[in-house]
This record gives sequence, structure tokens and C-alpha cells, in this order.
Amino acid sequence: GAGTCTNTVGSYDCTCPTGTVEDTYFAQHFNTIRTCFDVNECAAGGLCAGGSCVNDYGAYHCTCGAGYLLAASGRACTDVDECERKLDMCRENSVCTNDEGSFTCPCAAGYVDENGACRDVDECAVQTDNCDDMPDACLNDPGTFHCLCPGGYSGMGQGEAGCQDIDECDLNTDNCDGTPNACHNEVGSFYCSCPDGYSGNGVGSSGCRDVDE
Repeated sequence: GAGTCTNTVGSYDCTCPTGTVEDTYFAQHFNTIRTCFDVNECAAGGLCAGGSCVNDYGAYHCTCGAGYLLAASGRACTDVDECERKLDMCRENSVCTNDEGSFTCPCAAGYVDENGACRDVDECAVQTDNCDDMPDACLNDPGTFHCLCPGGYSGMGQGEAGCQDIDECDLNTDNCDGTPNACHNEVGSFYCSCPDGYSGNGVGSSGCRDVDE
């Protein structure tokens, strides 16, 4: 390849183009014409990550593999973020995670991989919830769960003291007869019965009738 020749006193100099180098060995030992030879930048390796390096005279260019885009310079491959570009084909209830040249689709939190599909984890059934340790305090939701105290209890439903019994008799939220001691509180509920000296089922405003001994 031709370089730039510059005259000097009694001789000359050669300036080789970028990406080439002068072969001085043959010129000195065999009295040949001074020549610029191409440098193979690809030979050293480390270029065009994610693709292949192709040597050109005085330069090189990249060819990029799947999952990569060629940079504007033509000398680098950049990763394609399939998740950001919405190019993924992830399964339902999974999360797209970008990798170099590709992407993965692990199951989202609250789901587990089962035969290639993401199945909901029933935290209540496997007891990985933090709800009150009582029946029906944990309610499973898709991918998660929530705590709720069942009827007859108050509280947020979380922790050992998350649900407290409601005394319906003391709060007058029962439907028993107003006769004293007609309402009987139970854990999580109550029942109505007429006290001694009364007849009836104890329910309602006339649920207890005085017995005329």
C-alpha cells in the first residue's frame, strides 16, 4: 500500500496511513521499495464483543450477533435491551430480565416455576404468611396474600395478637332479647338464651317471656 513520501536531504521518509505500518526490514536488507503493510487489528482479539471482527485495509469493522446492534462507528456491538424495547416474549406472571445479548423471564415474586409456567404460591397454605395464627385470617391473592380478621374479631389480622375477640354482648351489637344475661359471648361469636325465669329462644325484642311461677 502507498504511504506519503517526504523528501529529506539525501534520502526520503515514508508516512504510512492509519492502520498500516512500514515494513522497514525488507527495505533495509533487500533494498526493496519501502512499503506500507496493513495491520490486522482483529488478530489481537478483544474487539467487537458480541460479534465478529472483520479486518479491512487500514481499519476493521464488526458484524454483530443476535441480541446486539452495530454501533454508528461500525466498530462496536451494543447489547439490545429486549425488556426496555418490549421485544421479549416472556410467559405470564414472569419478569423480563435483560442479559448481554439475550434476556430471561424468571417468575415474579409470589409465583413459582412449575413445568415451564409460573404458578401462584398460596402463602396461606404453605404458611409463609405473617397473618394471625387462626383459621381464615390469611387470604391468598394472585402473587401475594392479605390478612383479615374473620367475623367476630377485630384487628388487622397480623401477628399473634392481630385478631381480638369482639364481645358483642358488651358492645350491644348482638340481636338477643334485652333481658339481662340473654346474650352470651363466645370466642369469635355469641349466642342467645333466656335466663332462668324466662321462656323463649332469647332472640329479638320479645325473645324472652317472663314465666309466671
